[in-house]
Amino acid sequence: MPTNNLYLSYSVMIILVSIIYRDSLHSKNKSKILETLRRCTENKKLPAHPLPLSFSDELEIIWGKNWGAQSEIGKLREVLVIRPGDEVAPPEEDLIFYQFEKKVSVKKVKEEFEGLISTLRNEGVVVHDIRELLKEEIDIDRWMLKEPYGLPHARFGGPGARDVGLVVNGGAIIGRMSLPYRRGEEFIILKALAKLGVPILYTVNGDGVFEGGNVVWLDPKHVVLGKSVRANQEGIDQVSYIMRMNGVEEIKVVPIPGYLHKQNGLLEGSHT
Repeated sequence: MPTNNLYLSYSVMIILVSIIYRDSLHSKNKSKILETLRRCTENKKLPAHPLPLSFSDELEIIWGKNWGAQSEIGKLREVLVIRPGDEVAPPEEDLIFYQFEKKVSVKKVKEEFEGLISTLRNEGVVVHDIRELLKEEIDIDRWMLKEPYGLPHARFGGPGARDVGLVVNGGAIIGRMSLPYRRGEEFIILKALAKLGVPILYTVNGDGVFEGGNVVWLDPKHVVLGKSVRANQEGIDQVSYIMRMNGVEEIKVVPIPGYLHKQNGLLEGSHT
């Protein structure tokens, strides 16, 4: 399947978000902005009035692109990934803890991941790698192996980047990871998205936990969210509020038992 007719990142499990921006500023919207600006600034002998333009009206002008996506079908333009490192192979005696069935070959994971990146780029997709984006700010190799709780982020590098958040029209929602060896990945994703200029619309907080892998878009106004050990009701409530602000009309919550995890249209199981 040509990537440029992509069934979005949901058919490519390693991608956190489809940093997909919609078509450039339509002439109608541009005219609205210019006319509104003219009316608010033409008489400078009076104190300035608030500018009656919405966040979405100004998205491209202020944030550079029409960031966002609320669909699993469309043309993929930009993605955020994190290349896998040594963290993807936890100690063999700890495989159950990390929910692995067998020992991982770091060499094979890296080779397959590079093949995927090459495929995306050959199809004209702009690929942003978190390790490259943050190399001047963070010792990312050390962080992936030890921070913040001394546990390797075995499911972040490569296959797990898309779990840490999702995009909606206008920008990104940063999740909050449930399992101890994934806590803190939110910090890395947020820094990378901010460096790209992607608006951060919300960060799950409090006792909420929520992973992007539990999201399935049926269309831009209808979405299914999985409720599991990786996404509790508080996290779902927080994310749902932002989704409704972005035009989602119906949110269906589906209970997922045990350690099953919604990802890429399938249920992935592990030790329970």
